[in-house]
Parts: sequence; structure tokens; C-alpha cells
Amino acid sequence: MPPSLSALEATLPWTPQINPGSVIVAPAGKPIGGLHYPGAKPIKILHPPTFSDHMGALSVIRHGTDEVQVFRLDPTVPDENATFLIPADSHVAIRLDALSRLIRLLTPTPAPDTRLTKLQRRRIAAMLRASDGRAEDASQKSIAEAMFGRRRVSQEYWPHASLRFHIHRLLTDAARLIDGGYLHLLSPIIKRR
Repeated sequence: MPPSLSALEATLPWTPQINPGSVIVAPAGKPIGGLHYPGAKPIKILHPPTFSDHMGALSVIRHGTDEVQVFRLDPTVPDENATFLIPADSHVAIRLDALSRLIRLLTPTPAPDTRLTKLQRRRIAAMLRASDGRAEDASQKSIAEAMFGRRRVSQEYWPHASLRFHIHRLLTDAARLIDGGYLHLLSPIIKRR
């Protein structure tokens, strides 16, 4: 601590054992269960330490009035080989809150999830509703009435109604989604068949 700082200005270096609001960064071990994250970019957490000793290095990350202490067990490990360590103890809620605050401090405001548009989300919801109706042995006409109302369904001759073809397409796409197509929703760009 610089002697020029008053006690109110100085940041006291507390170890994670004393301050559960400290985030512990450790070298990444073997991927658990063989999990790898090839598309993920590391968060830049390597900041100049304000304090270090034989146990590790402590950095304080600030933005505005919020600050989080980060304790690196091995300060030489680059960010891409680091992992957050959350001890499973009675302070786990405090530790998770500190990690959450740290992520907000270190990452820019996340961009909205662009993997699915609002229209695609609504269509998936409609597909699943139609599929649930079919699972309950409802007819396509009953599904259309539940989704669009009896009045709208009765306005067209059912065998040639556009809603009949719409419900058929929702059911077909729902079956494809349920049969593994949902995996494409997890990728950044939805792959079309």
C-alpha cells in the first residue's frame, strides 16, 4: 500500500479465505468430462497486481463505485488458460455474486442474442404448441382453433384452408426440431437443411 494514501483511499488486500467477495482465478486443469469451448474467447482478467506474495497476486478491478478483488493463484498463467474457482462452502452465494459483478466489470454490455430473431422465437413457440396438441391426439383443425380461434378457422373451407397447411407445416417443422434440430439453435448461425 502506498503510504501517501489515507486509510479511506487504500484498498486492503484481503485473501479469499477472509474476504469471500474475492474472485479466485486458478490455472485451468483438464477439461471436465472432455468439454472444450473452441468458439469462446477468454475474458481479459489479467490486471496489474496491487499486492502479491508467495500465495498469489491480488488485483482490484474497478468501474465507477463498484470494485472486485481478484486473487490469481498463479499470476503467470495467461487469461486463455485461467479458470474461476468457486469453493463450495457456506459463502458460495457471496462468491457467485462477486464473480457475476466481475464479469459485468470486465465484459462490455453483451450484445443481444442474435441466434434467433423474434419471428423465429414466435414460430418455435407455435411449433411446440402445435406439437403438444398433436401429442394429446388433437386434430389439425382443433389445433388451429386453439391457436387462431374458431371464428378464423370457420371462415375458410377446411380441406383447402391456408391455416390447415400452416398447421401441417408447424407440425412437420416441430417434429424435425424435436428430432435433433434443436441442436442447431445452440450454434451462432442456424443451419438450414
